Amino acid sequence: MSAILEARGLGRTLPGERPVVLVRDVDLAIEPGAFTTIVGPSGCGKSSLLYLLGLLDRPSEGELLFEEREMSGLSGDERAQVRLERFGFVRAADDVADHPTAPPEEKLALLEQMRASLVGESDAVAQGTALRAVLAERGLSPVHALDQLEAFRRDVTKLRYANWDELIDYCRYSAMPVGRFVLDVHGEPPALWPANDALCAALQVINHLQDCGKDYRELNRVYLPQDALAAAGTGTEALAADRASPALLGAIAALARRTSGLLTAARPFAGAIADSRLALEVDLIQTLAVDLNRLLMTRDPLSQPVHHSKFDVAGLFVKRLPGFALTRLRRPWTSKP
Repeated sequence: MSAILEARGLGRTLPGERPVVLVRDVDLAIEPGAFTTIVGPSGCGKSSLLYLLGLLDRPSEGELLFEEREMSGLSGDERAQVRLERFGFVRAADDVADHPTAPPEEKLALLEQMRASLVGESDAVAQGTALRAVLAERGLSPVHALDQLEAFRRDVTKLRYANWDELIDYCRYSAMPVGRFVLDVHGEPPALWPANDALCAALQVINHLQDCGKDYRELNRVYLPQDALAAAGTGTEALAADRASPALLGAIAALARRTSGLLTAARPFAGAIADSRLALEVDLIQTLAVDLNRLLMTRDPLSQPVHHSKFDVAGLFVKRLPGFALTRLRRPWTSKP
């Protein structure tokens, strides 16, 4: 059986006085119907390889064949046509928005194609068409997915956030719809949305604080509010350093303290969820978020890890489980398929 997707000596190097090798000499063959996982440590080139395989970037060397057709020499428009018609995006819309080399107009055009497919104006993007069918089957609205597309558009067009309110408004589209969609799927009432929104916004801000240096260096995108940086006596340029300055550490800690308010508002969330399995998951997420936010008050995300290991997660879960069990004693164990 012929491979549906094949790479032969595939590579990608960024030119310059000191060329940067992103992908080197990859041979890969994926058979029709196969499930393939690409694994490796952070920074090894997984995302860069996926961009090449998804025709979002052009290789510097080697060959890429899709259905035995050479892709490497196609123009941008031709690659986009194959991408849209045959297999959509290898990664989701956020990877379109975060692509480091694709021009903004191409990103916005791709996101618009996703929107049109989602609402039934076209069938150009397979993921949009498939999600539309699933939503219709379950009687769910596409509003949450459409909200997220708005966040991805902002990722393309908005690189700075003036204040906390602007950042939370971004979270309204980037994070809150994720939890709202999960609640809808499980048949939970919209009355839970405020607590969900607080937790999802907290998770988003925590992620922004964790990745503040990487977002600035790789995407020139700064989610840390400009007024918070100014109040601490620093600016966006501090994010380019290998280590955070005392002023930047102060700004990050202040934003983490403000995020604590969101986590406090979200505290009743898990206990209010009827579905027991979902409640357990939300309770653990809340526990992990509180701990990560605590770490951000004292650690430097530019030079120190601010993430949980598998052992950390297991330890926090074991520690929290008795408390969760107590909150569910008055509820019967329920779970929706």
